[in-house]
Order: sequence, then C-alpha cells, then structure tokens
Amino acid sequence: MDTNRLEQIDIQKQSTLTLYQNLIESFCDSKFLPQTNIYGLIGGMFLQELIDEGYHFYSLLIYEEHIDLFRVSLYFVDYEKLFRCVGEQSCFIIIKDISLEIVSAFLHTKKLTNNFLSLSLTHYTTSNVSLLKDFIYKEKKAIMRGWGSFEDELIGFKNACLNLRNSRLLSMQPKRVNAPICVIGNGASLDLCIDFLKAYKDSMILLSCGTALKVLRHHGISPDFQIEIERVPYLAEVLKEANLGDTPLLFAQTTDIKACKLAKERYGFLRGGSSSAYLDSTYTPLEFSAPFVGNAGVSIAALLGSDVILCGVDCGYILGYSKHAQHSFYGKEDTQIPNDCFQVEGNKNLQVFSNDLFYLSAKNIEQAIKLYKPNRVINLGYGMRLQHTMSLNEDDFMLKPIDKQKEIARFKENFTAYNLTLDTQEMIISLNAFCRALQDILAKNIHTIQEIFDLTQDVFNLLQKSINDRTMRKSIILLEGSIMHLSYTHLLAQLFAKTIHTTESKKSYSKQDKNNIPIQALKTLYSQSLFSLINECKKAIEVMK
Repeated sequence: MDTNRLEQIDIQKQSTLTLYQNLIESFCDSKFLPQTNIYGLIGGMFLQELIDEGYHFYSLLIYEEHIDLFRVSLYFVDYEKLFRCVGEQSCFIIIKDISLEIVSAFLHTKKLTNNFLSLSLTHYTTSNVSLLKDFIYKEKKAIMRGWGSFEDELIGFKNACLNLRNSRLLSMQPKRVNAPICVIGNGASLDLCIDFLKAYKDSMILLSCGTALKVLRHHGISPDFQIEIERVPYLAEVLKEANLGDTPLLFAQTTDIKACKLAKERYGFLRGGSSSAYLDSTYTPLEFSAPFVGNAGVSIAALLGSDVILCGVDCGYILGYSKHAQHSFYGKEDTQIPNDCFQVEGNKNLQVFSNDLFYLSAKNIEQAIKLYKPNRVINLGYGMRLQHTMSLNEDDFMLKPIDKQKEIARFKENFTAYNLTLDTQEMIISLNAFCRALQDILAKNIHTIQEIFDLTQDVFNLLQKSINDRTMRKSIILLEGSIMHLSYTHLLAQLFAKTIHTTESKKSYSKQDKNNIPIQALKTLYSQSLFSLINECKKAIEVMK
C-alpha cells in the first residue's frame, strides 16, 4: 500500500475518532442520557445514584424478570423521583412477562430519537433477557428503514394520477373467493416449491410477485395474475424479458406507467403508506403492501382468498443458497450472506439470515395476515418463520379441485370502475397549515442536548398528527420520508459536531452570542432545508392542476 493511501487511512481514522469523542462528550457533559435499556435491577442502587447525581433519561426501559428482585428495588429506588427524571410517557418497566407488541409500540412512539442512539446495561443473562435484547435490536433496525423520500413519492404520485384514470380499482367491500390463493415470491426457496406448483396449479389462484414471473415461465407455469408495485423506469423492460404476455396485471397505483400499459388486462389497488393512496378518502388502501412486491401479494391474498399459500416468500437469505431463485431476472448470484444480516428462526430446517429491510417485510406480512384474517396461511418456503402461518411440507396436505375459471372471475369482480378526481387546492391548504405549525416549532431556541432531542421529537409528532388527519395526509406523506431523513441528519450533525452545551454553560451565553454559536447555524440550515422541501412540494402539486 503506498504512502498516500496510508496517510488517507490515518486521516479517516483520526476524523472518526474525533467525531466519536465529540459524541461521547456531548452526553457526558450534559448528564442527559439517550434511550436507555436496563436488563435486571439487582436492587437498583446504581439507578438511585444516577438520579441523585442529576441524570435525566430521554426514555427508559427496565426489564426485571424476577418479581422478588423488583420488590427489593422498592427499598432503594425513589420511583416517584425516577419518573420525574424521565421524559413524559417514556418510562417502561417490564416485570417477568414480556409483551413484544408493547415493546414495539414503545420504540415506535419516538421513531427518530428512541432509535438514534441507546445505552444498554445487562446485569444478568437469561433466555427472556436474550429474547428481549434480540427483539429490540431487530426492531430498531426495521424502524430505521422504509422511510422513502420526496423524490420517490413524487414519482409514485405522478404515476398514480395517470394510472387511476379510467381504471378498475380494488373495491372497498371485496368478497372472498372460494379458493386458496398462492403467493409466489422470487426467494431462493421458490426452486424447492416448483413441483408443488406444477401439481396443484389448477387447485389454486397463482399470484406471481415481481421477478418470480421469469422463473415460472422457465418451468412452464402460467400464473393467473402478475403483481407489480415498483416505480422504477426499467420495469417495463423487465416484464418484456419475462414475457408478461396475456397475464392480467395487478398493479399498485404508484407503478411505472409504461409497465402498466404493457398489460392487456389490468386491475389496480391502492398501496398503503404512499401519499397517493389517500387521494380519495372514500377508498381504503391495501395496508402492509410494502416494502416488497411480495408484501402486496400477501395482503391481496389475505384479503380475497379463503386460504393463503406462500412459496418463495423468504424474507431473508438461506445459508448455502443465492438470494433469488434460479433462472430469474438477476441471473447467477453468489451464496455469500451479506455482512449486515442477523440470524432469524427458519421456517424449515435451513439456517436463515435477515437484514433490516427483509425483517420489516416479514413484520408487515404478519400484520397483513392479522388484519385481513384468512382461514389459514400455509408457508411452504424455507426462509424466515412468520407468525400466524403454518409451516408445512407439500406432502402434509392436499388441495381439493376447484372451478378455477369461476373463482378467477369472482376475483376480478372485486375490482370496479374508477376515475380519480384530484383536489390540488385542498393539498396546498394542508401544506400551508403544516408549514405554519412547523415554523412555531422551529422558532424555539435550542442550546442543550435535551432541547435538540425535544425539537426532533416535536417535528416527528407534527408529522404523525398531520398524517393521522384524513385531509392532510395525502400531501404530508409526500414529505414524510425526506423530513425524517433531514431531521435525523440534523440530530447527527449537532451531536457529532459537539455543538450542544450543558444546562450550566447555556446560562453563561449572552443574548448577543445566541445567534453566533454553531448550534444555531446547523439549526438554520435544517430549517431552510425543510421549508425548501415544502416549497418544492407546492410547486409540484400546482403543476398537476
């Protein structure tokens, strides 16, 4: 390695160490602690010492598996004082039994600030402690994905305005077909399900998801419907290569227009979570239909099928196998597990590894099944084990014959004529209201680490409040992802640059100094970026009139 390269590496290392030191000092100097997890109280004397020394927890999760040890802590910990030293509604104490749903909700309430940085103290290790720590780790990784961006949302928004003209859209009062629906993903285990698909293709409705189509064509299997949700401009070329042919297309409103036009027969649905899914408040979106096309397949099948069968919906990497099935659009792939993966429970006898995005996909599949309640969901794949599904092999059951053409006709009847009417003026009014509320939040002066956390959370709360408003959500979701990214970046910049000051040092600043310190410069840049984003959104909506 040459001298210049070694010098560059040294500079990078020193820069990283400096940033890390700044981050540590930002917290050490302030006695403000980020989201903190304590596994085992062991009496709690250490916790009382932190309270007495004036430490403040942004949010605090305590797990004590043994109720007797929690009782001991009542003698040493002043819990009334502890609650005053934790952010509002941010102290969560779990004794013995763990509710993963409540833990998930706790982490989601402060999506940015709870998952930005955390401290963890483990006094003992048990199977329950390991389970909780593993769940929190995976949940935090999933929470930080799937935010999207204004640019992507705008592409999907424009596509929706065209795709929903004179279309057929999934009805709000659908009727289930009297047939199982098979959702076919392009995971590696699809190769192991081919014999089953060939044997029972006439006893179920086949939904091909994304790039699974080419694999099915290779094996001489004709799906009954092809599902697409992607905005990417090359999607039409992928479908041509896979030979879409006469296969009817089930498309999300955000799907690339050129790809939709390839289909001789097409049916739309509103992909939940995207801004264009809420343009017409009289229609309910198909929820949990992202981040992958397989999610949309499961949601449709769970809503419309009597039963659901999953093939190749792996939600991860199977040890010794490539990421996708053979003969797919992706060609020959290696079998190496990426470094960012973590091991998860497999559906069968193979080792499975997932990452943050696959894990998010799996969670959404579980939520879709829970929401739409089909009779049963059978998972034939060898990927990640999914809640609310039955892990079976193909010889564990048999499918009864069905009148397939009749059931396909009934399936199509759930899509009714639709023509979108866009009210851009209402969207502009919503953006103006959001902008005024955001100005009020950003008008607050910030000097301490707690204040920057609170500012970030206030912006997030405003986003969620606006999205929960049926009138505002259609325009605010356009901005949500980019606002989340900007807010997270601002939080990172303030802490790594060590611009934050302690409560004591804050008092020493004169009024003339307040606008000159680095924290204000970063906040100004953050504010300018947010309002510039809102203005760009207004311009884009005005063009669509």
